[in-house]
Amino acid sequence: GGGGGVLILASSDIAGSVTFLEEGSGTDERIWVTVHSTHGPHLVCCWYRPPDESNSDEFNRFEEEYLRLRAGTMGAMILGDLNLHNVKWPDHSSHTSPAGRRMEGLAKAVGLQQLVKEPTREGNLLDLVLSDIKGASASVHAPIADHSLVLGCLDLQVPEEEIITRKVWCFDQAD
Repeated sequence: GGGGGVLILASSDIAGSVTFLEEGSGTDERIWVTVHSTHGPHLVCCWYRPPDESNSDEFNRFEEEYLRLRAGTMGAMILGDLNLHNVKWPDHSSHTSPAGRRMEGLAKAVGLQQLVKEPTREGNLLDLVLSDIKGASASVHAPIADHSLVLGCLDLQVPEEEIITRKVWCFDQAD
């Protein structure tokens, strides 16, 4: 449609440790990847949620995807423009919507912490980073168009590739 879509980029030095899993079900703009670290796999989701005040089926689909894909991983990070309002969670909301209340409950139920602490658009905090990974962080930077850039960071080490060369002798053809 007329939307911008979602994107996860991985620098070339860790791209070999990132695996695409799936896109969100239905009409949801969401992608899921696994980051393979030296401590095990970690789930990452990038999600764009249109500014809809309702508590719609998208949360049921998100919860199903999250619970299914989170199994067998060490932790998770969900980030994106979620367009949620909840004056108690996260801070910097103009009102509380059913969608904001639903996401707060879901995050608390699965142990996700909201890491963004300042407004990201016109005094509101609409771009969230939710994680249960120790050392995960988020920071707000200069605006791009109508939103500020939000950077979610994971303090993970990925396995390093090492090229090993060997000499091979063919004894049956030796002199």
